[in-house]
Amino acid sequence: MAHRVLSLRELNRALLARQLLLHRKRMSPIAVIERLVGMQAQWPQAPYVGIWTRTTTFKPEALERELKSGAVLKATVMRQTLHLVTRRDYALFRSAMSETNFPWDSAAARRHAPSVRALAASGAVMPADGIAHLEREYKLSGLAARRAWRYARIRRSSRASPRVGAVEGTSGGPLRDGR
Repeated sequence: MAHRVLSLRELNRALLARQLLLHRKRMSPIAVIERLVGMQAQWPQAPYVGIWTRTTTFKPEALERELKSGAVLKATVMRQTLHLVTRRDYALFRSAMSETNFPWDSAAARRHAPSVRALAASGAVMPADGIAHLEREYKLSGLAARRAWRYARIRRSSRASPRVGAVEGTSGGPLRDGR
């Protein structure tokens, strides 16, 4: 059985239709977000504009209601950027990408964070000193040591927001023990 190859125009039209950009439809914000498997939300207005351009009857209050109820979450899920996703999709993303998108939750970060915390207890720690400490204590080297420093430092200094999955306290400056 021979498969027909789509022309460039047919492929373009199929892509636009799949992304709800060919024709506007009557859909709820949650249906749009699920259909797209997440919407960019780095810029606060982006999801409002994105849903409005894809639907015929969008009301901003409908999206705000879904956000307040927790049916839609603003979270870091793809490419380390903020997206709006449904609660169900967030759980799938979080489990599938935990090692790549949430390295501070990895077993290595949990193992190294107490040592990084103890190191920072006496004052600011520059990255080179922290990396050297991890190289000595855990026999790490090169990229592995730099990653361990970054992930343990983020884990040690971050607060994960249960509502949006965002992590704060991830600056690249010296680490201070400021619980």
